[in-house]
Amino acid sequence: MPQEQAQEGTMSFLRNLFGKSEPATPVAQTPVECSHVSLVARWDSVEDMGKEDRATSFACEACGASFTPEEARKRRGAASGEDLFRRPVS
Repeated sequence: MPQEQAQEGTMSFLRNLFGKSEPATPVAQTPVECSHVSLVARWDSVEDMGKEDRATSFACEACGASFTPEEARKRRGAASGEDLFRRPVS
């Protein structure tokens, strides 16, 4: 009798392991907007490489979005909080 119970326990384990199971319910994923924090400079000329003021575009490492140099400067300023602390001196 105990041997039958042990065998049934083993069989139920194997049935659970290899048997058909109910498909998992897919979890609804909410889209996450990229904050474009990591911008990498791109240059058209080898001579200009390393000179950020001569970069022709910037690419976000996370999502691959491309930005003009002006857009990249604005995004970098906003990400660093620069605009929050910039106030006219009176």
